[in-house]
Amino acid sequence: MRLFIAINFDEKTKAGIGKAIEGLKPYASKGRFTHMDNLHLTLVFIGETVKLSQVKEAMDELRAPSFTLVIQGFGRFCRPGGDICWLGVAENEILANIYA
Repeated sequence: MRLFIAINFDEKTKAGIGKAIEGLKPYASKGRFTHMDNLHLTLVFIGETVKLSQVKEAMDELRAPSFTLVIQGFGRFCRPGGDICWLGVAENEILANIYA
């Protein structure tokens, strides 16, 4: 199973990102756009693993206060099968502690 650890965005953030995506669509010659329900902030890509129970246990133990993310930056990963666009986030101490 391919696993990654991510933070889901609230509905207001998803709506704002969705508006930006809609603004980009007229400039795209081809491709697919991520469905709003799948928008997230990837913290760690684990990849293929059978250790689902160990990952779940570690995630269940994680505790962090609520925090605000500021979306900052735009880029893309170029790859043969099609590029992937991404949004960055501003530095955030709580997020850095979660990531560590």
